[in-house]
Amino acid sequence: MEITNHKIGEHFTLITENPLVRSYRVFRSYDGKYFNRDRKLFETWEAENADSYIFPFFPHPVPGLQLSRVNYIPKTQQDLIFEYIDSSSSVVKRERHVFGGLYDESRPGLCIIYGTLYNPSGLPIPNTKVEASLNKNGYFLDKVPIMGPVATAVTDERGYFELPLVQGINVTINIPAVSFTTSGYVPKTSTAVLSGYCLLREGYGTH
Repeated sequence: MEITNHKIGEHFTLITENPLVRSYRVFRSYDGKYFNRDRKLFETWEAENADSYIFPFFPHPVPGLQLSRVNYIPKTQQDLIFEYIDSSSSVVKRERHVFGGLYDESRPGLCIIYGTLYNPSGLPIPNTKVEASLNKNGYFLDKVPIMGPVATAVTDERGYFELPLVQGINVTINIPAVSFTTSGYVPKTSTAVLSGYCLLREGYGTH
């Protein structure tokens, strides 16, 4: 199955040259629940209410192609399967779209610390280092280190960055270019927007 990786919150468009494709639907890989576009929830798909789970394709400006702008943009780490379907509701093709990195329940939970840097004029700040330093001695899984003393990300052309950190470790996040520093425990969530209150100050718990 084709796999496409995305950043959390990334907008994208599906394009197909298959003339049979009429629409698509989305389900989570780990529990098989489909996304209801009206309720904005993942739940079991029911044939009698299929319209709520289907997103249409439209003609592309290029003849022979069809497109659909994805209006469900995950705000958390997700591993999703997109099913291309024809007019008889048969699956023509499946694609896997992963947001924020592959999720593996057998490994310690990761929290994707993410954000976008802007200057005082509201313009994005690209190519800027965002770094996390451990405040304690490392973290190991089966005697293999899964994080060094410092994890680093660099903002892209939009000023966006993602910093994957193990949940529960004690870190200091620093952005030297904008004189930003915050310290604490990485929250027990799949994602967190970087702010002065993003990290937990007292121990390891939910956020």
